[in-house]
Amino acid sequence: MIALDMDQFRRLWESGVTKKHIAKVCRISESTVRRVAMDNDMPPRPERPETDDQLRRLWQDGRSINDIRRDLHMGYERIRDAVARLGLPPRQLQKGGKRGRKAPSPTKPKPGEDRVIREPVMRKAPHPNWTDIQDVRIFETRGKYAAIAALSADIGRSMPAILARWHQIRGQ
Repeated sequence: MIALDMDQFRRLWESGVTKKHIAKVCRISESTVRRVAMDNDMPPRPERPETDDQLRRLWQDGRSINDIRRDLHMGYERIRDAVARLGLPPRQLQKGGKRGRKAPSPTKPKPGEDRVIREPVMRKAPHPNWTDIQDVRIFETRGKYAAIAALSADIGRSMPAILARWHQIRGQ
């Protein structure tokens, strides 16, 4: 059984710090914090007026929910409840980060545009197993298996070797 300093626990509880913080300081789990509070008939923790003022200011400044959670050490539910209690204007509360459509990748061509194939960046020193001409031909396959199979038959190298080289060239 863990020896718990009840005076320290009570001070932390009444100060209004988070249950997570109490658990960390007292070296117990959050569920144990709740159980100890219930078993000892501790009153509900007071709302911190300074937190309400900070929350109001951050909310009106348009800060994200994650920023508010981090700055005020408050959970999502507590922010939601405080926003309703303070009568702040509603906004989309999103749990777990930003959601929505992903921005289009700048490397993908728009519909109707042709993809421009760039020439491979040539290394300062040539690769000992591949010629520059082979590198250009490998790059021109664009990683397509049919093109790699045809090139493999043409130059007498295995498909896995050509595919591995294509990935090396593409990453340069």
